[in-house]
Formats: sequence, structure tokens, C-alpha cells
Amino acid sequence: MSDTPKPERPRSEPEIIPPGEQPTPRRPAGVFVRFDEQGVHRVFIARPGLPSILLALLIIGFVAALVFLVLAGIVLFWIPMLIIGLLAAFLSGAFRRR
Repeated sequence: MSDTPKPERPRSEPEIIPPGEQPTPRRPAGVFVRFDEQGVHRVFIARPGLPSILLALLIIGFVAALVFLVLAGIVLFWIPMLIIGLLAAFLSGAFRRR
């Protein structure tokens, strides 16, 4: 006997949409994942609405502001360190000449 399984037939027929017509959604919008023995079968992802887009933009803006503050803090910390290092180099050069 053969150990290879028979190919599984499709559970639904493909929908043929005539040219010029828009397909009508049959399922509710949202995220839907179905798991079974064969794995994931379908994944539906809804289009984001206005509140979702605004929330995403708010989060992106918050992260960008946080990155800017961190970079500004690093620059503002290293500017005095650079000035102190340059002054120390000039002063040590001046004291060596004497």
C-alpha cells in the first residue's frame, strides 16, 4: 500500500467575479484565524478606521519625541565634555611649555 495521502479537495468553490463588479464582503471585518490539524487556514484583517490611524500616529509621534529627547540629551551631555577635554588639552600644552 502507498503511504502518501490523497490530495485534499477544496472545501469551497472559487468565486468568479465578472469584470466591472466589486466583490461583496461576506465575512465581518476583523482579525480571524482558524487553527486545526493542517495549520492556519484563513486570516482576515480589517481595514483600520480613523481612531486606529490616529492612535498609531500618536504612538509614532510619542516614540519619535522620545528618541529626539534621548539624542538631545546625549548631545547636551557630550558638548560640555568636549569643551572640558579641549580646555584640558590646551592647558596641559601651555603648562608643558613652561
